[in-house]
Amino acid sequence: MQPATILLSHDELLYLLYIAKIPSLPGMAQNPLATLETEQLALTLSAGQRGLLSKQLLDFENNSPIVETALMRIILFCSINQRALLFNHTNATNAYSAVLHLRDGVMIRHAMMERGVHTFTLFRTPEELLDTLMKLLSMGNMQEAHEPAYEFELSGAALTNARIAMQTPNINSDTVIERLVYARLSQTQARALVQSLGQDFISTISLNYLFVQPDPSPIDPYIGFIQDVRGWWLMEPLEHDMNPAKSIFHFSRVSSAQVFSRLKTFFAHLLGSSADPSR
Repeated sequence: MQPATILLSHDELLYLLYIAKIPSLPGMAQNPLATLETEQLALTLSAGQRGLLSKQLLDFENNSPIVETALMRIILFCSINQRALLFNHTNATNAYSAVLHLRDGVMIRHAMMERGVHTFTLFRTPEELLDTLMKLLSMGNMQEAHEPAYEFELSGAALTNARIAMQTPNINSDTVIERLVYARLSQTQARALVQSLGQDFISTISLNYLFVQPDPSPIDPYIGFIQDVRGWWLMEPLEHDMNPAKSIFHFSRVSSAQVFSRLKTFFAHLLGSSADPSR
């Protein structure tokens, strides 16, 4: 069974936030309605209302708006403070971001697409979520090979600087390797990482918390992967730091099967008993 998905325009979502008196959702601009002038606000709400009516997701009773029950429950679910993860996937041509909302065994993905389109997807099992995440990755371009068991530590700042340098026309790969060696990688380790960030690059995937309630201390705050044509780098923070840019990461070379297993373990730590907000 496919995960259940609801697609909304930006105006439709703002209308729902307006009538539910919700300022914003995690991952969106803070209080987007407050930034609109009176005339623009009226146009936005009118467009949102018409769109929801045309989709039969909205009705009126005694001049009061009645939103389709499952949709409103999903919006309210995403607005409540809970475990929320920012998911990023970047390849050579596109970047994709979504917020994963997790509570009581329920998983809802709020993806903010191009042209102001929002999709809310309800996953009923961790396997549904993992299958969807893995399908986003360009697995078909990979020819996994047996490689040395590279392992090293590197700061998030050093990795970001290396990525930026690799995209700068007047900086060659040897310069980036030298910078990584200065950051205490060996020549072999630095060359392998630069190759993954350069000519062999396919994509990156990362998950990190926007906020966590209750106590976040027992839960890994971040997990990341770099995918190239030969396999994957697994990035795990050495400390429970909520800011990946300030973290020191342990890097290790892993296979696709290990990526799936590690993600499965990551989500298993987050999810409790199942509860379906569409009921």
